[in-house]
Amino acid sequence: MNRRAGLSVLMTVLVAVVACDQPRGPGSSSRPSDTESSPSAPAVPVRDTVERVVASIRVGPGLRPYLTVFHDAEHGYAVLSDCPYRAATPGLRLPERRCRGALLATADGGRTWSPRVLPLAESGDWILTTGGPREVVLFAGRRFYQSVDAGMSFVESRERDGPIVLDGRGELGQVVPTNARVVCALPRVESCAGYQVLTLDRATGAVVRRSAPVELDGEAGIRPQAAALAGRLVLTMWEPGRRQPDRPPPRLQSVVTTDEGRTWTWMDPLEVGGRATLHGSLDGADAWVVPVLRPAVFPELRRLVGDRWLVVPATGHPTAPGRYWAAAVGGGRLAVAGPGGFGYASAEGGWSTDPRPPAGLDQVDLLADGALALTARSEPHRLLLGVGSADRRNWTEVVISPS
Repeated sequence: MNRRAGLSVLMTVLVAVVACDQPRGPGSSSRPSDTESSPSAPAVPVRDTVERVVASIRVGPGLRPYLTVFHDAEHGYAVLSDCPYRAATPGLRLPERRCRGALLATADGGRTWSPRVLPLAESGDWILTTGGPREVVLFAGRRFYQSVDAGMSFVESRERDGPIVLDGRGELGQVVPTNARVVCALPRVESCAGYQVLTLDRATGAVVRRSAPVELDGEAGIRPQAAALAGRLVLTMWEPGRRQPDRPPPRLQSVVTTDEGRTWTWMDPLEVGGRATLHGSLDGADAWVVPVLRPAVFPELRRLVGDRWLVVPATGHPTAPGRYWAAAVGGGRLAVAGPGGFGYASAEGGWSTDPRPPAGLDQVDLLADGALALTARSEPHRLLLGVGSADRRNWTEVVISPS
């Protein structure tokens, strides 16, 4: 195999920017108009169309987009490979395969892309996330690698579970770190008895505060999730020892501190019927719990009010079965994407559909600058970036087109 030929990324970038009308469709009246705004969001001009950016990139033979991750609306990274994408996690053992790869980076919202270095030229899978605009964490060949110069060079991480920039769910992938991380403060041989919350700078990913430890005995191998809110930190963790088939699903434990972890207050455990994810908005106003249900349907949403998790009905939400993804966008809004389309649940209990995002992009993630990314694992060559605040956003579709 000619590795150099396979990995060469001779860039010939031809960018076309056009405005593409998306069908308004039923429910378009529920999207905020140009003159309406949510109470806590500033008014911004909202386009009725989706801007489209196509980057035509000459790469090595057989290489196609494999995974695209943006840290914010400007900085992103794309892995190309001659193998199709498959879902993988660092702890998941998958059948061996040998795939060639290449790494690209953009600093202008996907309009131009530049070649970068992959620490392994061949691997079965590549998984990546970001810790800052220029910080990239890659998992390949069962090892973690970290770059602090936008992918120009990588060093192998010596931390067993990877660098602390990994998100609180212990995952790598499109989930991009926000402003709170969890690390083990009281390690055991095979688990952890206490955790510490790190509050991060949104722009750089640097640690700005460390909470005092909290003793929280959860399921082995599953890290807690954290949200940094205005004046308090929230930590959630699954109860241990309830995974047997004849026992009910584990409940979600929640603890809150208002004094940087010197004291913690326990809330009543939540029965959510399965796994759940914690979502904190970057403006520090909201925390939401979103169950991941099986069979997959639109989940029952909960929002933190005082020291209680209250159900938000999202009246009028989609009913199509399948997995739904969520992101807390501030202003009392939760963005939700899935097989039934894309829209926003409000703290008041309503639902508004945004018909502009094209069908098929059914995973939503919150980026470090508050932008949203809509993606689909089955279509790694494109994603949608939503820039704005709360539920008022303009959308740009970024398409990577190898030639």
